[in-house]
Amino acid sequence: MHRRAPRERKWTRRLGPALLLMSGIGAAAEPRQNDPLRATLVCRREVSPGRVQCELEVAVKSGRLAWADAVVVSVPEFAKPLRSRVGPEQALRRSDRATTLPLALAATRSGRGELRVEARAVVCTASSDDACTPFTRIAAAEVEVGAREQR
Repeated sequence: MHRRAPRERKWTRRLGPALLLMSGIGAAAEPRQNDPLRATLVCRREVSPGRVQCELEVAVKSGRLAWADAVVVSVPEFAKPLRSRVGPEQALRRSDRATTLPLALAATRSGRGELRVEARAVVCTASSDDACTPFTRIAAAEVEVGAREQR
C-alpha cells in the first residue's frame, strides 16, 4: 500500500477544510473586489472533428497559488470532454503565481459553441501558509470545429 509522505499529509490536513468549503461555493457567485484569482480559457480551432485541445490558465494577482483544478461545467452539443475534471497533477506549467491546465474535448462533428469551465483554487498569503482562502471562477471559450465558410 502506498503511503503519503508526511509533507503531503500536512497539506491535505490544511487544505481539506478549504476544499470542502469550495465545493459549496456557487458557480454563479460574483467576483469580489479583492478577489485575486484570474482564469483564462483558450481553445484551439480545429479544421475537422476529433480532438480539440484547450488550456485553462489560473493565476493570482497577489499571494501564492497553493492548489488549482478545473471542472467542466458545460460543453457544446457536438463535443464531449475527455475528462470532466483536470487536477493539479496534470498541469502543463506551474509556478507560485500561475498554473496551466490542459482540457480536451472529443468533437463528433463540425460546429461552434461555448465551453464553460469552473476554475477552483486555493490562494495563500505570501507571508503564511496558514492564511489560505478558496476561490472559484467561471471561464468560457468558443469551441470551433470545421472549415469556415467562404463568403
